[in-house]
Amino acid sequence: MIRKGRVLRFSVKLAVITGVLLSLFISAALIFLSLRPDRNYLDSTATRDVFHRLLRDYDLIAKSPPDPEQLDTLSALLDKMERSTQGVESWLSLLKRRRVLAGVSPRMLLRYQASSSRAAEAFPWSEPLAAVATAALLQGTAVTAENAGTLRAYAALINETSLCPLALGISILVGDFNSPALAQGRGEVLLGAALPLVRPGMSRNQGDRFIANLAILRLLKGDYRGAEAQILGISWTETPELLNFLGEYQYDFGDPLQAAAIFNRAADEKTLLRSADALWLGGKNGSARNIWLTLNGQNAAVEPEIRLRSLYNLAISAPSLEERQKWLGLLAADGQKNPAVVREPSYLYGLAAYTRTLAPYEALALLNTWETEGIPENVPEIEAIGDLEILRRRGELWTVDRTVAETWLLLGRYPRDNRLYQWAAWYFSRQRRYGELEVLIKTAGYRDIRGPWLDLIAGLRDMETGGLDRAEERLRAITLDPANRSVWQAEANLGLILESRHAPYPALEQYEIAAAQVQDKRAASRLQLRIAGCLRTLGRTEDCRRALHYSLDLNPDNLAARLELRRLEGQ
Repeated sequence: MIRKGRVLRFSVKLAVITGVLLSLFISAALIFLSLRPDRNYLDSTATRDVFHRLLRDYDLIAKSPPDPEQLDTLSALLDKMERSTQGVESWLSLLKRRRVLAGVSPRMLLRYQASSSRAAEAFPWSEPLAAVATAALLQGTAVTAENAGTLRAYAALINETSLCPLALGISILVGDFNSPALAQGRGEVLLGAALPLVRPGMSRNQGDRFIANLAILRLLKGDYRGAEAQILGISWTETPELLNFLGEYQYDFGDPLQAAAIFNRAADEKTLLRSADALWLGGKNGSARNIWLTLNGQNAAVEPEIRLRSLYNLAISAPSLEERQKWLGLLAADGQKNPAVVREPSYLYGLAAYTRTLAPYEALALLNTWETEGIPENVPEIEAIGDLEILRRRGELWTVDRTVAETWLLLGRYPRDNRLYQWAAWYFSRQRRYGELEVLIKTAGYRDIRGPWLDLIAGLRDMETGGLDRAEERLRAITLDPANRSVWQAEANLGLILESRHAPYPALEQYEIAAAQVQDKRAASRLQLRIAGCLRTLGRTEDCRRALHYSLDLNPDNLAARLELRRLEGQ
């Protein structure tokens, strides 16, 4: 299957450099604490004097490396000092000494962590104390569900440029980069600020991965120019992961032919398959088909998934029905020889397409074999596809009432499968079973089934039952959402409503929008017929004639368009 839009579906994968980054981040925080001077100018005079006296006493005892027997004495002095701390600087002086003791004994580490937590709580807006508390909490401790919230709160306080790598490390540890949605928070700011600080300590490959993640975040925010600027900074290495990323970027946002050239450099079968997809998108159909032919199974080393996708692509791009059936037949035969492939989407959709080229009884014989032998058990998403296809073919032989009943049984077996609800809505609407459709729409709402198709079907029901105002409201809601621009049926049916209200010009606009989006030639032919009707009403006879000719070019079997053309030419 030819796929598009994979760059924006990438997770922000920083795990490959997390170890390097975290060692830099935690070390930076500890060095920051070590080098921080002991300044206490923010404390009041009396308290400062007490603190300084205790500080001198402590330093006199701890001139040499701490002796294990002195730990409790030194810790008691630090406890007294803590009661005399007032400002951020005195806390930092105290914590610097607690960190030294923590390196000697695990008991002291626990006290260091507790003290740093109290310091961060006492001064909740202090970036230095948040940084130190983070380093203390992470020292010898795994990130858990209990402390993840605390770490995330510390990271939110850190904005100083020199500490951004630490905030970035925290965000990685607590899982804020596990998905693009989470990473979009401060991810771009933190990555951008940390990059110049940490890149000198990385290999070229690690730095390139860092840049790639920053580019992904900018793509997710729609900053395509900023993403491109980052991508231009990636070295042209032969790392497969980076080559794949660069190829996907060109595939989605640049030149498909350049994407094909990049995929070719990775020199493995999966990227060769992506190269064929890019060539097809770039209009080099013959080259793409040559690659699919190479991968279609003559080489026994080709993985089953790659062979299936090649067969499927050869089928859907075949110039004739006979060739399409040939490739789909080979795909179906693969499933019978190798049961493992029935889990592959290419096989499932290819088999469904193949059975639709057969007579109902032949199709059912193949599907029944698949049902009893091929479908893996306890894989609902795969079982649902097979059961739906069987129902569709049996429905050609059953009465409508029985098909409706079996459809409800199918929905009962897979109560949350969006695809089944879409098909059921289409079937009920086609058979004008509006009572069933009303129940289906309510059931989908109860089960949290969502999608523009649901509003579309509800709008079509309203049109059929005379509720044109309500239908227009539903359909316009679909067209106004940018995410639904490919739902051409909403635009087309808005045109029908407007045409029924004797508004040919706005109806024409809606039909033209729909015609620009539709892919199916038969549907496009019907739209051109509606466009011709509006043009004729507006008195644009020549444009009307051209639209009718175009409708017949798209589908020579469109008898309504042929009849309208004869009427027009007979005037």
